[in-house]
Amino acid sequence: MKSGVLALDAEGHGRTDDMTLPDGHYELFWNFEGEKGSGGWLVVRRRRAQQG
Repeated sequence: MKSGVLALDAEGHGRTDDMTLPDGHYELFWNFEGEKGSGGWLVVRRRRAQQG
């Protein structure tokens, strides 16, 4: 599991360094200071395109 902090600019934009992930199923959760309600959640399935 990876975790960390992401700094946002004045417009709310932020970016991590690029990551290399193997094929699989990933879940992303986030919370932020001052949020109203629960944090966010996203499920991603990574599968490389087959060559041919």
